[in-house]
Amino acid sequence: MSESTSKRRSTRASHPLHRLRRLARSRLDRTIYWEFWKPLRFYLPLAPWIAWQAARAGGPTVITAANPAIEHGGLTGESKWALDQRMRVHNAAYLPRTTLLELREPLPRRLARAREFMEREALDYPVVLKPDVGHRGLGVLVARDDDALVRRLRATKLDLLLQEYVAGQEYGVYYLRYPKWPRGQVPSVCAKVPLVLTGDGVSTLERLILDDHRAVSMAPVFLRRFRARLEEVPAAGARVKLVEIHAHSLGAMFVDRADLRAPALARAIDTISQSTAPSLYIGRYDVRAASPVALQSGEFKVIEFNGITGEPGDMYDPRNSLWSGWRRMSAHWRHAYEIGAANHRRGAPISSLRDILEELRRERERGARLRDEMGDAESL
Repeated sequence: MSESTSKRRSTRASHPLHRLRRLARSRLDRTIYWEFWKPLRFYLPLAPWIAWQAARAGGPTVITAANPAIEHGGLTGESKWALDQRMRVHNAAYLPRTTLLELREPLPRRLARAREFMEREALDYPVVLKPDVGHRGLGVLVARDDDALVRRLRATKLDLLLQEYVAGQEYGVYYLRYPKWPRGQVPSVCAKVPLVLTGDGVSTLERLILDDHRAVSMAPVFLRRFRARLEEVPAAGARVKLVEIHAHSLGAMFVDRADLRAPALARAIDTISQSTAPSLYIGRYDVRAASPVALQSGEFKVIEFNGITGEPGDMYDPRNSLWSGWRRMSAHWRHAYEIGAANHRRGAPISSLRDILEELRRERERGARLRDEMGDAESL
């Protein structure tokens, strides 16, 4: 994570009172700044609006027809591997090389399959390991050597994807298409910016985290993640990357990049969405591109597609107000219900409420399991 660190103890470690004051500031930030709120707190005022949209559409689970290519439309419990296989039929060039490592196979077989896949595809480390059914970025690991691969496979109780690591800047590209539209739209683009601290040669990593105006807001996450390194003193000018996985809940900052919306990007995203069978209609593509110009030109790799729960990432830009966030999310759920209703009228199936509730129960269990497996990658 750090390009250069000194092991000597700093003269600017965090005094207990300073630590208490900064942790109090951390709690205050997470109370004041809505981008750090837990989902329930943010969504509660929107509940009547969402209920009204469900009633207009014909029922609460009509929304699960919004993306017929994904189980439950991407509301919960969707398999990344299943969608990868559907997308790959016509869009392999846009996807990183990926394989599935199933828990039902014994550990030696999974390790052998992982190494065989890497050799066959001429992949070297780093590679990415992620749960087939995700949970807000938890459980995703960039494995930089064979030891990390072995440890992750040994620890997990879930099916994992082994994926080629794609370098470059990560972006969230929001996609929207009603069934009657001949072409879809890309209403928003956000850049996912990892938080990087710069050492001064005298401050401990803990002090740098607590003194940084943004890092302190998520101090509980970063102090847990780097608990074994808090007394290290990064050398002057050394860069310490606090975020490896570019999920907002894990500490990445989402920045509105409306300036990157371009016809070639919209065409590429729309081609992927419409050529996937059944089609994708609404959600956020998480992609990596070598540069902003490459993204605008439609040159990128799709890291993941998030369906109904893939809200427009630019709404989390720190410059945006709470009212702006509520407005954007209200529009997202209205679109999702209207698209789901339109697809259902065209014959797309919908999930039962019982199935959704059962899957949400399993999702909570997965989240708890992933926190146990990945103690250094906890979220707020």
